[in-house]
Amino acid sequence: MKNCVLSALILALGACAAAPITTPPVSMTFSDPALESRVDTFDIVEVRTVTGQFASRETVEGAACEVFGTGFSATFQSPAVLNMPLFRGRTSDARITCRATLDGQTLTDARTLEVRNLSAPENEGITISTGTSGTSVGAVFSIRDRSKDRFDYPRSTVLVLR
Repeated sequence: MKNCVLSALILALGACAAAPITTPPVSMTFSDPALESRVDTFDIVEVRTVTGQFASRETVEGAACEVFGTGFSATFQSPAVLNMPLFRGRTSDARITCRATLDGQTLTDARTLEVRNLSAPENEGITISTGTSGTSVGAVFSIRDRSKDRFDYPRSTVLVLR
């Protein structure tokens, strides 16, 4: 019985999986050619658009979308795979907006792709402790080179057009 329930759950979850995106990755246009030379690597981000609420969501293909970051941008149609530039030392969040006209009504949504610092400091800060022998103050500061910090974007994002 447990195996039947588990099998049914796996099949149900598999049916919810999104279809692979078959269009070529979208490259960014840089506002300054010198900025493009400072790219450390590119991160892949999948963008999909849907309408509806939770269980009744429907995929919207062909929504007109734009992505803007500090010094780069691109226009594309959903669903899409984006080649998002990552700069060593400093990468900023990016903003995606999408819109589509369905049944004569224009639907839009916007999302911020928040960058995650993979080199986030550990053990930085100041500690103060008290004990029976008195008060002690200690400090731990990171000596890492922040110009070498590495970043990444979320692997995928879904915009719900409303």
